[in-house]
Amino acid sequence: MRCMGVYCVALFLVLLGFLLMEYCAEETALELSAYQDLQPSPDIYLVGINSAGAADLQILPRIGPVLAQAIIDYRTQNGPFRSVEQLLEVPGIGEKTLEQLRPLISLD
Repeated sequence: MRCMGVYCVALFLVLLGFLLMEYCAEETALELSAYQDLQPSPDIYLVGINSAGAADLQILPRIGPVLAQAIIDYRTQNGPFRSVEQLLEVPGIGEKTLEQLRPLISLD
């Protein structure tokens, strides 16, 4: 009889655990779905690669002091960037970096 009570409590705890896991999974899915529909806002500050200084360029992901200076040097030697893709000509900037930068930069 006593063993039956232990089994009932164990079964209850297992079921409670499954219910909590389901609830948490649904809450997480709801939280994540809120981010899927985000669109760029006009209030987002874009970094102008033709006018930004080193400090502004370093705000961007994967751009440290060396790459920031490389962008400025390229701009000084070749004139303003005519397209975002032209960043690929800067030593140290590849496709992956460009894809991360694309939504965060402008030609201004």
